[in-house]
Amino acid sequence: MIHAFSSHNTSAVALRRSAAALVLVASSILSPAARCVQIVDAADGTTVYLKISSRDITRIALDRGRIDAFRFRAGELAYEPDDETGQLFVTVPEGATKPVNAFLTTDAGHTVTLLLQPADVPADSIILRQPAAPRHGTGETRSTDYVAAQRRLIVALAADEIPRRAEVRELSTPVLLWKEVGMSLRRTLTTDTLVAERYLIDNRSMAVVTLEEREFYRPGVNAVGIERLSLAPGDTSALYVVRERSRDD
Repeated sequence: MIHAFSSHNTSAVALRRSAAALVLVASSILSPAARCVQIVDAADGTTVYLKISSRDITRIALDRGRIDAFRFRAGELAYEPDDETGQLFVTVPEGATKPVNAFLTTDAGHTVTLLLQPADVPADSIILRQPAAPRHGTGETRSTDYVAAQRRLIVALAADEIPRRAEVRELSTPVLLWKEVGMSLRRTLTTDTLVAERYLIDNRSMAVVTLEEREFYRPGVNAVGIERLSLAPGDTSALYVVRERSRDD
C-alpha cells in the first residue's frame, strides 16, 4: 500500500492528532518508561530497525524536514499523518507480532527503509535523524537532490500520488508514435523546475513490440522509465518521462 500526505479532511486529522497527543502525554505520566525517545540516524538508502508499540500509539518524526510519504503492505499497519508538522502516528493491528517492512520518504526526496518490530511497550516517539546538509552546497550535492526530486516524481506518478507543491493535470491527449503503437498522455505533475509525465502505450499490432528508453529521450528530458519493455499484441505499459519545465508549461 502506498500512502502520501494530503491536506484534505483537515478537521478530522486535527481531532485524531489531538487524541493521539493526549494518549502519548497520559502514557508518559503513568509510566516512566514511556518518556524515552528513540533517536536513530536515518540517511537516504539506509535500513533502520525500530521497535513500535503493539498496544499503543507510536509517533514517528524527523529531526529536520517533513515526512512526505509512508508505504507498507496493506493491513500490516494503520497510521494518521499530521499535515501541519509532517509527522505521523502509527498503530499495529491487535495481535500482530511479525516485523513490518515500510518505506518512508522525506520532503527532501530521501527514502529510508524501516523494519518495524511490534513489541509490548508503551506509547513512544521515534525521531529519525537526518544527515546535516553542508553549509556550502557543492555541485554534487545539488545534483543528488535534483535526481532525488525526479525519482520522487516518477514514484508519485506510478502510485497515483500528488506530491506537496506539485500541480496535477489529468489528460487524455493522443501522441503520434508509431503506426503499430498507440500512445496518449494521461497525467502530468508540475513543480517549479520539473514536469513529470505519465503516458499509456498500447500495442495495436499482431506482433510483439519491444520498447527502449532511449527512444523517448529528447532535448530537455532528464529521466525515462518504462513499466514493461516487451508488449504482446493488445498489451499496455506505462511510460514515465521527467523533463525540464519550460516557459510554455
